[in-house]
Amino acid sequence: MNRKNKVISSKYLYVIFKGKLLEGGFGLDKLSDYKTNYNVYSKSLDSGITNQDISVYLKTDLLPYFHSIFNFDKFNNYIIQDESEQDSQSLLERLSFEFVSFLSTEANELYFFVKDFTKHSEGIYELISGNNLIKQTLLFVFQNSVFKGHEKGYQLTAKSNVFLKQYLTKILIELRSNNDYNTQRLVKLEINRIQILRLKDTDFSLLNWYLEELKGVISDLKSISGAKPNYKLGCSNNAIRQLYNRLLKYDFIDVDYTSLKDFETVFFNDWYSHKSICVLKMDNPQTKFFINQFKIHIDKRLTLTDLEKAKNIRNKSGYIICSSINSSSSRNRLIGPKRQDDLAAVFGKNLS
Repeated sequence: MNRKNKVISSKYLYVIFKGKLLEGGFGLDKLSDYKTNYNVYSKSLDSGITNQDISVYLKTDLLPYFHSIFNFDKFNNYIIQDESEQDSQSLLERLSFEFVSFLSTEANELYFFVKDFTKHSEGIYELISGNNLIKQTLLFVFQNSVFKGHEKGYQLTAKSNVFLKQYLTKILIELRSNNDYNTQRLVKLEINRIQILRLKDTDFSLLNWYLEELKGVISDLKSISGAKPNYKLGCSNNAIRQLYNRLLKYDFIDVDYTSLKDFETVFFNDWYSHKSICVLKMDNPQTKFFINQFKIHIDKRLTLTDLEKAKNIRNKSGYIICSSINSSSSRNRLIGPKRQDDLAAVFGKNLS
């Protein structure tokens, strides 16, 4: 068999491999549930992410990411190297076993890492348990994993702290949406806990980030007490819908986090009355250009200051921070943002 035929064969084997997994095939029924020894406390109360969980989410929420986890050149080489040693069925069984083992191991490490971090926090532990932690953990592994080839197999490219930040951000958004005495008390207790933990822990970067975010939540909760802030836009719903569709056309918005309904909710509803979020696939200079164009073509009342307060719009660097946006744009002013022509085209035709 020549190399061309082997490459075609490998892609066919990949399709069979995927199909078998989605059917609950060889990987899931031969691998015993992974039990982590990461944390005795967590293990005693929680069995973690099971193969049944993986099976369920592979067929639903993870399916759109299945293709992207593989590097096909390396996958082809992996198949070709082993083709002479084993038949296709044996190879797929081993590959499937490795894949599910990888998912189970990495997802449980992250899952218990989050639970361990929050286990002594009054209220926060209960919040994370009710916020699709299993689903979000598996999605994170899929979105941040690659197939490295024969020697390394699968590899997670993001650290556990990245996932913890991402997940805590969801919790912080929920806290901002519940402005009552109990929420303020919970956040104040969490601030005290992190201040004490910071004296014992060497991971100052994560703890300092979390502490500043918690302080921001308290500040926001106090400032909105009795008020219902929003962007106060006077533009039409149709203008916002057209904008969303153009951002989608030029791949400037992350549809996995932001639907059209989310987009409209973010711009028109009171900031803390919902959990919708707008995730822009832009860096800071691109975001600055986008906001400026929004003010020119849609509504001049949108301000960076409000975006920072609302914390319901984010880009590749995280939630909007005025100083970061302005600083990045200033350094980049001579060359302009990346894909400036595409950004301009988003606003090129009348939005009404």
